[in-house]
Amino acid sequence: MKHKQLIVMALALLANSAVFSGNAQQAMQVKQNLGNHFGGNQSCPIISSNITPSTSEIELLQFMREEEKLARDVYAVMNQKWSQPLFNNIAQSEQTHMDQVKCFLDAYQLTDPVQADNGKFTHPELQTLYDNLVKRGQSSISEALRVGAMIEEVDIRDLQDAIAKSSVAEVNIMYGNLRAGSENHLRAFVSNLLSLGESYSAQVLTETTVTNILNSDRTSTGRGVNIHSQTTVNNSARFTLKADTGVAMGNNQSAYTQQTRLMLSTAIQTDPQHIGQRGQLVNVALYQPVGSRAMQSYQLNDQGQWQNWSGDLQTLNGKPVNMQANHTLNLFDGNFQNAPGYYQIISGYLLDDGRLIFGSQALTFGVF
Repeated sequence: MKHKQLIVMALALLANSAVFSGNAQQAMQVKQNLGNHFGGNQSCPIISSNITPSTSEIELLQFMREEEKLARDVYAVMNQKWSQPLFNNIAQSEQTHMDQVKCFLDAYQLTDPVQADNGKFTHPELQTLYDNLVKRGQSSISEALRVGAMIEEVDIRDLQDAIAKSSVAEVNIMYGNLRAGSENHLRAFVSNLLSLGESYSAQVLTETTVTNILNSDRTSTGRGVNIHSQTTVNNSARFTLKADTGVAMGNNQSAYTQQTRLMLSTAIQTDPQHIGQRGQLVNVALYQPVGSRAMQSYQLNDQGQWQNWSGDLQTLNGKPVNMQANHTLNLFDGNFQNAPGYYQIISGYLLDDGRLIFGSQALTFGVF
């Protein structure tokens, strides 16, 4: 094909990657291991001095710092009221989230809006929300759990919005990690609520979004293209990509250390109309090394090995199969020692007639 690398980038764009964002990638100059920091280490990373956030990006950082404080402070009150270990554990996690945001405020020499007193906020809307949620959570343990779930839904919504508005890759990696944590917290609150015989309905996000978060970590709908005619292929396939560390609360984050063992896998729900047809399970990885502007592309071959790939869809190949209703495939098991950088993995299947069906979201993470 004439524009092979553009095909790779087109796949990446179609996958709606939230962390990688063009110019921000190119400006990225990571100077220290961010993975330890994002894994809970309280020391701050050295943040690129050549990146200046915009006014709106600064306001988002300051707001997210206080929003994480709101979660911590509400959970502290709920723990005192109900003596439920879950609230205490997640409150500690929220303190870590606050610390992560503060690293960036300090690095950019920005004003920290956080007030020392618990339950006191600089942003008026957060003060109002805090007061209302604390009052609401006093009525019963089940209502307190719903308050916790609502806070996490608000966090997920606002972090997603912040990622969309920020062009600083370092900041977006941090936001993505906080969002993964909020999704874990949401699952924990809802699980405890269900154990009490209660039901749960979305409070801020759409019901579909919440259901997807609760039922699977990274499930996305399928998109399709005929690689011969370049026409769109409508389909109902679904794809779930997972990054498993084997450690509770450590999965599907946005940043890992080079020493972390990662078990990457994909689960495919085939479009019913494609069941029984011959095809291949195809998986593509895009890799940008730290300090480089170049994007490298790889594909998983039929032997389960990652190999260099030109980006030419005509040379795309994977594991030959008769398409069944469901397929699972292990993509990688090991660490990324000596391979720091930014990774995107896109999963799909290619039918013998040239119809390529792939997930609309990539598994995106950094290794430092």
